[in-house]
Amino acid sequence: MKKIITAGVTVMALTLAGCSNTNTSKNSTKTTVTKKANINTDKTVKINKTSTAYGPLKFKLKSIRYETVENKKSNYTDAEYNISGKLNKKYYRATLNLVLENSGTKPIDLSMGTRTYTVDSGIGFPTHGSTEGGALEEVISTLQPKSKINFPVYLISNNKFTANHLKISFDGLWGPKDMESIADSGSAEIK
Repeated sequence: MKKIITAGVTVMALTLAGCSNTNTSKNSTKTTVTKKANINTDKTVKINKTSTAYGPLKFKLKSIRYETVENKKSNYTDAEYNISGKLNKKYYRATLNLVLENSGTKPIDLSMGTRTYTVDSGIGFPTHGSTEGGALEEVISTLQPKSKINFPVYLISNNKFTANHLKISFDGLWGPKDMESIADSGSAEIK
């Protein structure tokens, strides 16, 4: 009889302990998920607009992904490593999904020159920028005549911004041979 009572008490104690652990685990998981949701906000905006022409170039801004990023190396893209200055504990990153079209008759060397991406507030994000506004393009190639290229551009800043009405300023366009000038400085804009 003692063995049956002891076994019953042991089973009951284990059952109650298991219920308590399951409840605690669920609460811990909910807390973690809530904290992560507050740190990284993420929103994608579809734009699908084409810019004004700059020389033989036009670009189409397909979409923008806006993020509030916690400053950890594990969250970095190449863009964070290519800007000068110190990023805040939380900073802002936008990924522009662009299509660039060369409607001209000559190839364009996209690795030549610098560009500045101007956002809605009028702040410029140069390709050699700082934490106040910096851009990284993931395109270093020659754009052939009558062709298009898809590429992302990362905009990084310590200050929140939007880029729905984007302007790209160029310091010039050059061909791949002997730095042949194709266009002087100018800009293309989505209004």
